[in-house]
Amino acid sequence: LRVINEDKVKGGRGFGMHPHSNFEIFSYIVSGKLQHNDSMGNEEVIGRGGVQFTSAGRGIFHSEFNADPEEPVNFLQIWVRPNKLNLAPSYKTKFWSDADKTNQLALIVSRDGRRDSIKIHQD
Repeated sequence: LRVINEDKVKGGRGFGMHPHSNFEIFSYIVSGKLQHNDSMGNEEVIGRGGVQFTSAGRGIFHSEFNADPEEPVNFLQIWVRPNKLNLAPSYKTKFWSDADKTNQLALIVSRDGRRDSIKIHQD
């Protein structure tokens, strides 16, 4: 584990295009809408319960912005160093409803993708 941040971004604000390499980065949207764009051609708006996952591998550029001009977006972002460097970059999103998480734990990421989790290159 390298980073775990809780980000609260005002409406229309965000983080412009910037580089990453050799990190597994996932963002869990607590509330609001997060706009993701990257150098792999992925463009997506992710809302509450969504998880956006990027394996930066040998290198990507991406940006993250609040997709709503007025309401804030609140998300958790976690960075993990992969167990192998210079992997091919990849991107994936998944959604977990409130019902999927009420009174139970939801497996969001795992090294083998079990229980329909997002597969990461770490244990």
